[in-house]
Amino acid sequence: MWALCVLLCFDLVQTQPIITPKKTNYDDITARQLLNLAASIYGDEHEKCLKRTFPASQSYYVISRTEVTCDGGDNTCAGLIGAGEERKHLRFTPRRIKLLL
Repeated sequence: MWALCVLLCFDLVQTQPIITPKKTNYDDITARQLLNLAASIYGDEHEKCLKRTFPASQSYYVISRTEVTCDGGDNTCAGLIGAGEERKHLRFTPRRIKLLL
């Protein structure tokens, strides 16, 4: 009788479904490369940063860098466009600096 009671108790307990993690297209290498590109916009040696970030076989280079005043408060916005020959990639990195006085 005791065994029947235990079996019935286990049968009454509801189990939670196993929640699987959401699948994304996250790629750690690409994320690190984009982080380095975002950081490169703050310096003066953009080409050197691209060469350090990407393998030499991809031969990345800076196409253009632009910095403009974005509003009446003399805040600046900048952008960097880099290209890679091997994989035919263009990378655009925007930046906005808001000066707090």
